Amino acid sequence: MNALIIEDQELVLDLLRTFLERGWPDCHVAAASSLTEGVARLESDTDFNIVLLDLYLPEGSALEAVPRLSAQCPHTPVAVISGQADETTALACIEAGAKGFLPKSLSARAFAAAVDVILSGEVFFPWNLRDIYPQTPPLQEGNLPRLTPREKDVLRELGDGKSNKAIANVLGISEVTVKLHLRGLFRKLEAENRTQVIRRAIAHGLLE
Repeated sequence: MNALIIEDQELVLDLLRTFLERGWPDCHVAAASSLTEGVARLESDTDFNIVLLDLYLPEGSALEAVPRLSAQCPHTPVAVISGQADETTALACIEAGAKGFLPKSLSARAFAAAVDVILSGEVFFPWNLRDIYPQTPPLQEGNLPRLTPREKDVLRELGDGKSNKAIANVLGISEVTVKLHLRGLFRKLEAENRTQVIRRAIAHGLLE
């Protein structure tokens, strides 16, 4: 496997390199300390299997860089790595075209699993691994899950029987983002399917 890491902090770069080389003994890791250098590496070598891009670089944010890198190498997944692990930022990165959002707080095992998800062609989001965040407490009165405004929007449209594509059209977001919000609803409501999400939401007054 060939990986390109675009990261301006040498300590983080060395740590990510170690994670990759331990997880994939045959992995070749190339490094770039700036977006300009990263773009140049991609221009000279298109044989990368994955690009790991720091959320904040001196030249700007990954939110602007991801579309550029994805257009340059459309068949190479670009994943964002960040010390800022909130859902709003993560979803913004996915919406920009990133194939994954990896908090820098991930353990080596979780990091390897996340990279595996991305290499398999799927989109990785932090809640894909239950050991990253504490388990959601059992639902009970006074301990209801806190839904984000967008999760509430998706839940409302889901309750109206809309498909993922229809929800995306109504809310003006991509189907990938809809799926990520649905995963969040499944997790928070401890549901295994869409019907169970709706039933539990109604039972707890989250949906009329």
